Amino acid sequence: MAFTVTLYQFQKRKNSTLQPTALQGVELNCELKQPTSYKNPVFTFFVEDAFPWNYLKWDNWYYFITDVVSVRNNIFEVHCKLDVLATYKTEIGATTAFVLYDTTANTEVTDARLSMKTTTTYSVSRAILDYSLSACLVLGIVGDDSSGMYAMSSYSANQLVNAASLDDFWQEIKTELPTPTAQDGGFSFSGIDDAVNDMFAFAIRAFQQLVATGRARDCIKSAVWLPVSESDFDGTNDTIWLGQLETNVSAKKVMLPALKTVTVSIPWQASDWRRKAPYHNVYLSLPAVGVVPLATNDLIDCTSLIVNCFLSTSGAVKYIVNRGGDEKPLGMFYGQVGGSYMIGSSNITPLTAASSLAGGISAAAAGAALGGLAGAAAAGAAGIAGLVSANTPMPASVGAGSGFTSGGWTVECMTAYHDTNVDPSSVAAAIGTPTMAVKTIGTLSGFVQTKEASVNASCYEDVRTEINSLMDGGFFYE
Repeated sequence: MAFTVTLYQFQKRKNSTLQPTALQGVELNCELKQPTSYKNPVFTFFVEDAFPWNYLKWDNWYYFITDVVSVRNNIFEVHCKLDVLATYKTEIGATTAFVLYDTTANTEVTDARLSMKTTTTYSVSRAILDYSLSACLVLGIVGDDSSGMYAMSSYSANQLVNAASLDDFWQEIKTELPTPTAQDGGFSFSGIDDAVNDMFAFAIRAFQQLVATGRARDCIKSAVWLPVSESDFDGTNDTIWLGQLETNVSAKKVMLPALKTVTVSIPWQASDWRRKAPYHNVYLSLPAVGVVPLATNDLIDCTSLIVNCFLSTSGAVKYIVNRGGDEKPLGMFYGQVGGSYMIGSSNITPLTAASSLAGGISAAAAGAALGGLAGAAAAGAAGIAGLVSANTPMPASVGAGSGFTSGGWTVECMTAYHDTNVDPSSVAAAIGTPTMAVKTIGTLSGFVQTKEASVNASCYEDVRTEINSLMDGGFFYE
């Protein structure tokens, strides 16, 4: 049986749907060898000199030429194999299938076919919490007029301790003594009743102050050293009372924890699915906490972190870390920056001489009875002065640091990165990139690999099986 076919010198891949154009072909008459297979036919051609073609189209079927046999006198037997992908390209393009890989750009789905490098690269970004690079003390104080937590400098704390000493007490009491007259060097009173009333009022006042002074240090219930300034806390300046003793020392009464917020960028070293673990690992270094790992896979679409730091008067630190942008929480972390700070004095307290005070008052009364008003006043003053001179305690303030020793208030975000052996996009043309979605094949181009494809075509069953197998193994839709 004689008929016409089209012959081509044509370059194409075995697993490709590419079809030749009509302009590339040469039409020749031939005969179909009998018997033969339509899937693997043998054609007989009469061609002078040689047979240079490698591809053949018969009707709407496309064939690879697998062998050419020279029979005799320019007669050639041409052995062919059906190119199922080119022949059924239209049916393949209309097929909807689950696509494993294609050449569509991919930034989300991990390509497990690529190897991961063992080499680790690091990148760090930093931000500083806006706490003052200073230090202060926070004292827990109980007072008749005010109680609470007071933030102050160490100088103010020393003033507070000194205000509770007998030295300051004596200076205050001396201002209440009667003023001596210039004429006789003594004291001037209007009468004996006035003198006695004034002296006993003075003695009672002195005793009350002395008792308050002796108990004042007991009203300092806690003392914490913090690596921030008192200005970092919110509050109002109040005069401090130690029990019943007004110290005339002012400090900030703290009402709320000190809050600072900072945004730190995530130093990503890739812009696609390699932001996921195990390729990327994200770590956050927090002052007084240390280095903590974050859930890297929760951050792939995030560029920064928001760190909220709450510092309490006890030195406890709480960090709330949120994603930048949508501010979704990532975690809470706790630390301690406070150090102990001891405020103390010698083992002699003002109350140890309470009986001497009574003796001083008795002496004042005796002087009034025996030597007049001037003698009484002088004796009372001398008794108190002697008491203070003999038993004045030595105030002391000794500080101790905390574990917050270095680094300041710097927040660091670090990424540790293992790259793939090649850039993921570099393999797209040869083996595609992960898709893992249902698509229509005709909407794609280049490499495509399906899963459990089933082409709807009017063809032999073994041809359909071959098409499905080629699609699942990976082919080029061209």
